[in-house]
Amino acid sequence: MIKRARHLIDIMVTNICNMSRGFNKGICKQYDTIVKRVAQQAENTEELVQMQNYVENLKVGELLQLKVGTTTAKGSDYCS
Repeated sequence: MIKRARHLIDIMVTNICNMSRGFNKGICKQYDTIVKRVAQQAENTEELVQMQNYVENLKVGELLQLKVGTTTAKGSDYCS
């Protein structure tokens, strides 16, 4: 009975760690996308204005979501 319980615990922990790993990879992918977009050189004024708008929107949108995501991800450090 104890052996079975430990086996079930191992399965649950593995599943949680796999979900957490996927969640963390998603966060990294979002950051990579942001970095690639911000690192692009604007070729004209219109692109520069679009980049400025993108960066301003990041501050109130996607970056705040990523901050919440990284805070959530910190709670799963036991899977490292």
